[in-house]
Amino acid sequence: MSQRKGLEIFRDVRTKLVGRGLSQPHAETYAKDVVRQYGWFIARGLRHRAHELVTDSHADEIAKLHNAALENKEAAT
Repeated sequence: MSQRKGLEIFRDVRTKLVGRGLSQPHAETYAKDVVRQYGWFIARGLRHRAHELVTDSHADEIAKLHNAALENKEAAT
């Protein structure tokens, strides 16, 4: 995967996550993970699985899990 493609994916995922209510730092952390996973799948010839990582439904799932974790953290304190 090229550096340019990685940056494009990073920006796209970060924008989707910020649009779903995540803070900029959290969105960047998750976006970095998505770029790493994307590269891993591409390197192994799993292009279809890689493209699933950058869909709107995957961003929705990340946001839902992140918000649930925050709620659990707040409930524990």
